Amino acid sequence: MMEKTHKRLIDFCVKTDPSLEEDFVGIRSENNEPRIYFPRGYNLPINQSDAEVRFEVRGLINVLSRFLSQADMVLNVGENKNDEPFPVQAYLDLINYYFENNGRYYTDNETLYKQDLRGKVNWSKTIKKVTPNVYQTPDNDLNLVYLERIVRIKQPKTEQLITEIHKYTTHEAFLKMGWLYGNLVPQNTQIDTKDKTEFFKLIIREKLTTTYQDRLKVLFSSMIKVLDYIGKEHDKDNYYYGTKKFNIVWEKMIDEFFGIKSKDKEKYNVNATWNLGGAKKTKHPLMPDTIMLYQDKLYVLDAKYYRYGVTGNSSHLPQASDINKQITYGEYAKLKSGKATYNAFVMPYDKSNNKLNQSEDIIKIGEATGDWKPNPSEYEKIQGILVDTRFLMLNYEYRRLEDKKRLASEIERQF
Repeated sequence: MMEKTHKRLIDFCVKTDPSLEEDFVGIRSENNEPRIYFPRGYNLPINQSDAEVRFEVRGLINVLSRFLSQADMVLNVGENKNDEPFPVQAYLDLINYYFENNGRYYTDNETLYKQDLRGKVNWSKTIKKVTPNVYQTPDNDLNLVYLERIVRIKQPKTEQLITEIHKYTTHEAFLKMGWLYGNLVPQNTQIDTKDKTEFFKLIIREKLTTTYQDRLKVLFSSMIKVLDYIGKEHDKDNYYYGTKKFNIVWEKMIDEFFGIKSKDKEKYNVNATWNLGGAKKTKHPLMPDTIMLYQDKLYVLDAKYYRYGVTGNSSHLPQASDINKQITYGEYAKLKSGKATYNAFVMPYDKSNNKLNQSEDIIKIGEATGDWKPNPSEYEKIQGILVDTRFLMLNYEYRRLEDKKRLASEIERQF
């Protein structure tokens, strides 16, 4: 095994710069120096163990892979260029397989047989599968003669090669992502790998088509993706897995955590139509980010990945255009549902370190109104809500009733 100088995993983590309107979120490695960038408002406890930090890094990767399309991922940062998306999940799958199998590589242990006269005979299989010829001896004894026999086949060289390709791709995985697990880098294969990636992919693809075990399908698919990345022309010392569009992720996490199903949300889309001398042209509707229902009340949520919760600067709050559009959403939702309707912006913050002297997972910081509404209704008063980013990322999948209750309580407070 090769060893690298070990650092605490938290030392690879970088805090987001609050002065930046657009910031990178994800994993960025330049000149083989990896860094992990969490979204604004995400604060890792400094005393966490490597295992605890690793859990949260995996959570970040899962969030990015779940909610972002490839078009939203960053391929370069600053001056360094890299035109190929980094297949981080494939690299991690290979590392996980290595640990789950105690450092053992894939080997085809299945014994292969064929019907032949030459080779080591498996008499049990021969008796079961081959019909013998019956001969009568001069003494009238009956003899069974097997003109065909089931014999063992030696393991093909391609099966042995798959093991070496597995070593090669696993070594590559640890070189790129092994820092996430410590200082281990397994030995590389001893076979010649130069200009062999296309040939290796052909071997693994053929194996994949005859595999029925899900875990092996994942393994072979990951090997192909790593080989594909190795074989492409790009800067191999630099790779990026992340985005400068984390607002997309923020919106989808809020919707996942608090919202109703997408098909149920469609009826709250605000439509508009042009009438052109009798010909009608429907325009793309305004679609609210999230509709939450709690105790027969409706809450229209607009997820804003804005900086106010981190900076405390009022210029980093939603603008008049955002406020007035949200009033439209609220008015239409009230009309369609007939329910008591409330409105809120939901923004990130760090409950452990902020300028607002707050420490709860979900807090209210004020409300916004349109000056053209002299006596605003409930839905025309848009509440400013902050949600701790780390709390959201660790819990967005659970849709707990208690969290809806907490958000509803903050929105309705002081009404």
